[in-house]
Amino acid sequence: MPTGYTAGIIDGKIKTFPEFAKLCMRAFGATIHMRDDDMDAEYTPRTPSDYHQKEIESSNRKLTEARELSDDQIVAKRKHELEESKSYYINSIEKTNASKKILQKILSEVENYNPPTSDHKGIKDFMTQQLTETIRFDGDPKYAQERLNEITQELKSLNPAVIRSQIIAEAEKNLSYHIKEQEAEVKRCNQSNQWVTYFIASLPNSQTTVEK
Repeated sequence: MPTGYTAGIIDGKIKTFPEFAKLCMRAFGATIHMRDDDMDAEYTPRTPSDYHQKEIESSNRKLTEARELSDDQIVAKRKHELEESKSYYINSIEKTNASKKILQKILSEVENYNPPTSDHKGIKDFMTQQLTETIRFDGDPKYAQERLNEITQELKSLNPAVIRSQIIAEAEKNLSYHIKEQEAEVKRCNQSNQWVTYFIASLPNSQTTVEK
């Protein structure tokens, strides 16, 4: 049975060794950026994503804001952020509790369900396991409640100096991280493109047909 890499030879789309070799490149990390492309797509040079660059710009903006905003502005900004987070966690707790109630109701019904034959016991066990695991991982509002408590406490005493210091520390940490990751990604892209360049250059220029 042909694989995704040999099917082209079988159906006649691939006729030479270089064609086959270029297709097989798709199995290696140098072409990971083409993982969602069609199997017969031509190689396109790997380029860095803009993710780290955007994070670098965002961190710089936060540093500028932290250093230029007045005490009143920085407190107002932080208060707005906390109020939004507070609303999010309140809604999260409500949704979790509502979902847990429905999940537990259905679980109770599954536990009381009598399979028609012994062959059906497996599906009861499966349903029980699915519901139990979902309740265990998604039915506990503990984390959201803890975050809500922290936010409520922070809202009681907003200190501009502390807020400013926290923003600067976090922004500098993120800036350092994303600069490092951006440099690493550029290096990976260059290495991948060089690997492909060397590989393609090593292939014969002849159009020797691959024998079936």
